[in-house]
Amino acid sequence: FGYPRQCLFSAVRQHLDEPITTYRGLCRLPSAMVQDLATMRRGSLLFWPAMTSTALDRSVAKEYANQPAPEGTGNVLFVISGVSEGIALRGVSQYPREGEFLLPLFSLLEVRDVLGTENPELRCKFVGSLMTEDFRQECLLDMQHAQQVCRVDGDATALLATA
Repeated sequence: FGYPRQCLFSAVRQHLDEPITTYRGLCRLPSAMVQDLATMRRGSLLFWPAMTSTALDRSVAKEYANQPAPEGTGNVLFVISGVSEGIALRGVSQYPREGEFLLPLFSLLEVRDVLGTENPELRCKFVGSLMTEDFRQECLLDMQHAQQVCRVDGDATALLATA
């Protein structure tokens, strides 16, 4: 996704009635980064500035995080509880089995526990998105403007392709 699309998706994110747990496997991270993550303490904060794809199915993320890592790299599994906002993509995903769920821009996670050191599992709590309401409103206004331009030009596909 380009940044304008990420802003738009985050602006229209869903607020969930009941928090969910999602999973994210990262592989082939530099060993130093894996070590930094493995030594995080309870209460440490992680900031993910970009939209982040997660899975509702733990086995999908675990399979990804269990890929063989080349020398000098490692893998990490994130278990993210308390997710209260984002975008469910299961119905539109090319891979519906994964139960893809996008965390919004500027997501903040609090580390609750770290299991293991070589390929650690970080158990985190979703604190929320740090996207301000003013910025969200600006994104929604941009979307409304784009809709008006599309009505005038009649070519929504070309407009979205340039975003």
